[in-house]
This record gives sequence, structure tokens and C-alpha cells, in this order.
Amino acid sequence: MHYQKLVENVSTMFKQKMDNIETEYNFDLGLELEVAFCEALRMFLPSKFGVCRGFIVNAEDQTAGDDIIIYDKSIYAPLRGLAEADSTRKQKYPLKQYMAT
Repeated sequence: MHYQKLVENVSTMFKQKMDNIETEYNFDLGLELEVAFCEALRMFLPSKFGVCRGFIVNAEDQTAGDDIIIYDKSIYAPLRGLAEADSTRKQKYPLKQYMAT
């Protein structure tokens, strides 16, 4: 029962945050929505996670994505030195490939 209430509270808070951003910026879709979504996610995710807009880059410098990326800050670092909270510019994150042992 407590978990259900927590999920409902977080959902309500997230919707309020998005509504406030939409009212402030008066947007429909596109860049502003992605930036607002990143800002809202940062409020609710544990601090060990980062949120940005950008691409995943492999060892051959091929990129994929152009989307919102949620990553573990203790494992991944951006390839560009942009401010963490700046979602207006896109980051690039290396693809970490795990080897089977």
C-alpha cells in the first residue's frame, strides 16, 4: 500500500513539474520538451544517475541515439566537457562493452 502511494505521489509531482515547464515555456514538441523532460527526470532519479541529451559513441567513433540518455555517473563520463545540468547541448557518451568472463 505504501509503495502504491509513493508511485502516485512521484507521478503527480512529475506531472506538475512538466505542467509548470510547459506553462513557462509554452511549447509543444521538440527541443524544449526534451530539455524539460531531462530537468524533470533529474529531480526524481537517484543522484548516482545522470540525464542528458545526446549520442552513444563506439570505439570506431560511430554514433547512435540522438535521444535522452540516463547513465550511471560512477561508470560513464561524457566525451565532451559540458555542464551536467545543461540539457540544451548534446553530450556524447562512450559505449562500454562488457567482455564475458
